[in-house]
Formats: sequence, structure tokens, C-alpha cells
Amino acid sequence: MFNEPVKTPAEAEQVLKDHLPDDTIIKEVLKQKGETVYNKLSEKFSKSYPLEDKGGFSIVYKRNEENKIFAVTLTIGHKKTE
Repeated sequence: MFNEPVKTPAEAEQVLKDHLPDDTIIKEVLKQKGETVYNKLSEKFSKSYPLEDKGGFSIVYKRNEENKIFAVTLTIGHKKTE
């Protein structure tokens, strides 16, 4: 949960930057079930979780009725195209 809802994924990334490895990059962006999935990579993450999709994780931003981002779901491993 964010302390205050934010408007864009870029703003959410700024809030998350202190909580994710500093070498995190976006591998791909997918649309699934009306949500945008950001599959990300981090070499530092892969050293901590070497068996989990080669350092990959997925982020989905949760939006409220005002279309503002209020929370994030982080999943270890990449989501696949459905």
C-alpha cells in the first residue's frame, strides 16, 4: 500500500525505488485481464533468488475507482502472456 495514491506508474516507481534493487530494469510490459504487468529483471535480485526465473519478478499496480494507484503486487518470477 502507498501512503497516498499516485496517478502514474512513473510516480509509483519513484515511491518503490528504495524498496527494489537499484539495477532493476523493465524486461517487458504485458496486458492481462485489464491490468498492466511489468516484468522486471535485476542481477542483484538473481543473486538472492537464483532459482526464480533468472532474477525476474512482476509488478502490477492496483488502481482505485478514481484510477489512482494505491497498491502494488510483486510476484517472484515473470508473468506469461495469456
